[in-house]
This record gives sequence, C-alpha cells and structure tokens, in this order.
Amino acid sequence: MGCVASRIDKQERVRVCKERKRLMKQLLGYRKEFADSQLAYLRSLKNTGVTLRQFTESESLEIEDNTSGFGFPPSPPPPLPPSPPPPPTFSPDLRKFEGNKPPQAQSPVEEIIEIDEDSGHTPPPPLPTSSWEYWDPFGSPPPQCGKSSETFGHVEDEEDWADTNSEFIEENEDDEAVYGGNVRARKQHIVEFVDDNSSVMSCHTKDTADMAMVVWRSKKSLTGIVKDLDDYFLKASAVVKDVAIFIDIDAGGTFLYESVKENKRKRSNSAKVFSALTWSWSSKSLQSNRDIGHLSESGEPCKPGAHCITLQRLYSAEQKLYKDVKEEEIAKVEYGRKSLLLQRQEEEHDLAKAEKTRSTVESLQSYISSLQESIGKSYSTILNLISKELQPQLITLASGQIHMWQTMHHCHQLQNHISQQLNHITDQQSVEPTTEYHRQAAAQLQTEVTSWYHSFCNLVKFQREYVRALWNWTELTNCLEDINSLQGGNSSTVHALTGKWLQALDILPDKMVSEAIKSLLSAVHSIVLQQQDECNMHKRSDKLGKKLERELSLLSEVEMKFAGSFSVEDANSVLTSKHPLIIRRAKVEALKRLVEYEKAKYVNSVKTTRVMILNNLQTSLPKVFQALMVYSSAYAHSFEAILGNATVS
Repeated sequence: MGCVASRIDKQERVRVCKERKRLMKQLLGYRKEFADSQLAYLRSLKNTGVTLRQFTESESLEIEDNTSGFGFPPSPPPPLPPSPPPPPTFSPDLRKFEGNKPPQAQSPVEEIIEIDEDSGHTPPPPLPTSSWEYWDPFGSPPPQCGKSSETFGHVEDEEDWADTNSEFIEENEDDEAVYGGNVRARKQHIVEFVDDNSSVMSCHTKDTADMAMVVWRSKKSLTGIVKDLDDYFLKASAVVKDVAIFIDIDAGGTFLYESVKENKRKRSNSAKVFSALTWSWSSKSLQSNRDIGHLSESGEPCKPGAHCITLQRLYSAEQKLYKDVKEEEIAKVEYGRKSLLLQRQEEEHDLAKAEKTRSTVESLQSYISSLQESIGKSYSTILNLISKELQPQLITLASGQIHMWQTMHHCHQLQNHISQQLNHITDQQSVEPTTEYHRQAAAQLQTEVTSWYHSFCNLVKFQREYVRALWNWTELTNCLEDINSLQGGNSSTVHALTGKWLQALDILPDKMVSEAIKSLLSAVHSIVLQQQDECNMHKRSDKLGKKLERELSLLSEVEMKFAGSFSVEDANSVLTSKHPLIIRRAKVEALKRLVEYEKAKYVNSVKTTRVMILNNLQTSLPKVFQALMVYSSAYAHSFEAILGNATVS
C-alpha cells in the first residue's frame, strides 16, 4: 500500500494539491512575518524619534541669525537646559481659547499645525502656537516684508507663551487625533492642497532658500529641530489602522503583539532614556474597542485580523482537498484492481467470490462518489473564500499600504525640510563634556537605529516572500476555475493582482533606503566611539590630576622639613641636582606639564565630540529622509496604478 501511495503522490493532480497546501502553509508563516515586521518598522520609527530627541536634549547649538537684514525682532532666548522638550501633541489648556477665534480664514500653514499639534477633535486656536513652527513649503507664500515685523513678533510671543505654558501641562493620554474623523477630513484636504501646490515647493526649495530662513525662527536649537523631527516620526508611526486587516487580533480586539506598557510620551518623562521606549500596539492604536467593533460591523471580510482567519480557512480547505484527492486516487486504483478481479471471477464462474468482489466494487464506487462530492465542496469553498474574502482583503490591504506610505511620504517630506535647518546651526564652542546620560542616550539611539535598519530590511524581505507565495498559490489555483466553471471565481484576478504587486516590489528603491539608514547607523556608531574616547581621556585626566595633588602635598611636606635647615638662598646654592627635594620638584613640574597636556587633549576631545555630533547629523539625517521620500512616493504611486487596474478589471 505504501508503494501505491508513493505512486499516487507523483500523479499531477495530487502533486498540484500537495504543492498548493505547502504554499498555503508557507503563506501563513510569511503573513505573520510580514505583519510582525510591519509593526516592528512602525515601532522603530517611533523609538528612533524619541531616542534621537533624547540624544540631543541638552545640546546648545543654534541656527545662525540670517534675518538681521530684514528688521525682524530678536528671537526669544533658548529654553533652560533642565527643561525637556515639549510634548508632540497640542496642549489641552490651549484649546480653551478656541472660543475667542476671530472669524478669519486660516492659512494652509495654520491648518497643518492644527492637524499635527491637536490631540483631540476640537479645533485649536487661530494662531499657530506649536513649538515646531517653521517655513512650510506646502503652505501659503511668504508674507510681505512690510508686514513681517509685526506678524512675526506676535507669533513668536505666542510661541514663547505656549512653550512656557506647556512646561506644566501633561499631554493627552492617547494620540486619537491621528485617526479622528474631523482631523482625518482636514488632513485629506491638506494632502490635496500639497499636491496642487507642488510647484510652490520647488520654487521655495530651489529659488528662495534665503526667504525660507526668514520664515523659520531666527534662532533654533538642535534640540528644537530634533523635537520637530520626533513629532513627525510619531505621526509616521501612527498608521497601524491602515494595516489592521493584516494583523493578528484576539477576541477582545487587542493586537496579539508584544505586550508592554503604553508610552504616554509625557513631557516629564522625556529625559529618561529608557522610559519612552516601552509601548505596544493595543486596542488604543485603533482609537478604542468601539472602533474595532465598528470596523467589524462595517465589513466582515475586511475587519481587523480577518486576513489571518481567511488564510487559515484556506489552509484547512487545502488540507482537506489534498487528503480527499489522494484518497480518491487510491480508491480509483483499488477500484480498477477489484474490477479486473471481478471480471476474471465471472469468467471462471466463481459466483461466491464474484459476489463478494462485486460488493467491494460497489462500496468503492460509493466511496469515490462521496470523495468527489467532498472535493467539489472544497473547490467551492476555496473559490468562495477567494472571491468573497481574499480578493477584497488584498484590495483593502493594498489601499491601506497606499495610504500608509502616502502618510509617511508627507511626514518624511516635512522631516527633510526640517533637517535642512541643521545646515544653519553654528557651534558656539561651548565645552560641555559628555555625561553618562549622553552616553546612554547615544547607545540607545544606536540600538534603535539598528532595529530600524533590520525592521526595514525584514519588511522588504517578508513582503516580497508573502506576495511571491501568494502569486505561486493562485497560479496553481487557476485550474479550480476550469474544473468548477459553473462556480466561477476571482482566482485569475487575484493572480494578476499579486503578479503586478510582485513586479512593483522588485523595482522599488529599497536598497537606497537601507543604505541611507545604514549610513545613519555608522554615523551614530562613530559618535558612540568618540564619546567613549572622550570618557577615557576624562578618566586619564582626572587620574593624573589626583596624582598631581598627591605629589604637590608630598612636595609641600618635604619643603617644610628643609625649611628649618636652609634659607631659600642657601637651599638653591647648597642642594645638588640629585637632592631629593630637587628631584621631587622636577617630578612635580613634569607632572604638571603632563596634566596640562592631557587636559588640553580632553578639551579638544570634547570639542571634537560636539563637532562630530553636528556634522554626522547634518550629513546622514537628510539623506535618510530623502531616500524615504523617494521610496514612499514610488510605493504609493505604483500601488495606486495597480489598485486602479484591479478595481477596473
């Protein structure tokens, strides 16, 4: 019987079913890897932003004042070093002033600030009080110079008040504004505005770079710039709802992912290197459990977590189909063998044996018929799942991916413009040594950028593997439509969709992004090494300084012993070069010179660290954002075309 089963497995029909079952099992694994890497990438965006912000919190570098020729008022003084940077969302107390809004139309810049800084559904005050206000290439044109002094004086006063007031205000618990209905509508409006005015962006970026500096603050610290970048890292990471259909969710509506404490991102905790990195995808990431219930009711096949359930159903159907097809082929072989035996027994007129064999043949006929009926049901189940669940899920997933990468493109585009301000920062030559906090923050930043790099590589890898496995499975499933022509199905449509998806993934510039993140990682690693060298020099300088103190103390004791025996003139004339006092004095002088030399080396190392931090951020951060802009734009445009063709067909 084992030989028969082995021969059956080699038959084309059974082999195809076995391969399809294997591919579906593989697809289940790749889906999980794809979903996990997707969440890991979003988490790494958030963690990279907060660790980069913590790494630069106590820097005192400022942008050059290039606006003096335009007669603008002096910029407000930088915040005190003990004050951590403000929270990324709009402060709730500031919304108390919304009732005093004048009835005037807001500029596009004000709309963008509303979306980015508000943490609820209530519109913010009319004037932008965000600490990240700067020239927005997508907003309104620069103001006229005649009105600029009065306008910017008022805006900066508002900014000062908002920054000071937010020192004592705790941020809202959730980032619900990211997915709020009103905010989402406004954000869609802003995206349209950006697209309509893309030429304005190129005009500002290429032809009026100096004017851009007029609209930026006349002085901005490195901490303030990185705080702005952190805000958009946070916004870019808050797109989990777009891929909710793809992620494992339990019966309670919670993502089956790493269960750690949700990070509140409070201002008071921003100085703690490790406290801000504990967060998870929970039901709050989709606003609330009510949102999940609403999504479940709105479209059952496309509810959060539905894709995993559909694949499991398909795998169960493939398992049953393979088992039934294999059993059918074995039964057919046995039926043929028994039929020949019955024919021979009837020819030999062995009626008793022939009757018994005839009963067996009839049983086999009945068994084969039942297997064929079961196989037909499995065909129908698979085709129904493809048509009613898998295809709309893939379209929903592709649509979510488009919106996710459009959102990321918007965030990375603004991050790219923000990072250009790094080129206008000057080093004030403040010899501020690297503290233990700085070293921990740099090490944590290196860890998170490493995670960012690996999560992006895994995202690219497992998305491609997932789509390739799905394409191979649908290719082998097309034959089911021919067998079940009355049932019909969308297997060929799904096959065409996944084929175009796979082609689009193959031409995306993912290597450019991975190389840019890797370059940032190398830059951070060199900073970590430089900080370690600075720390070693500091220890050596301190050690030599303590040794000098001891030698000076011993020299003082020796001089006191000889003080009673010789006067100063006598001591200089009587003592020889081999006298212990002269030797000790020479030793102290040599040690003083060594201490001064090591101190100079240490001070120079501190300056080197400061310059390296600035230079490495100036060179690596814009490249990362530019690469991400290109990748996210290419992804969104490619999949818009694919999705358009899929919906038309």
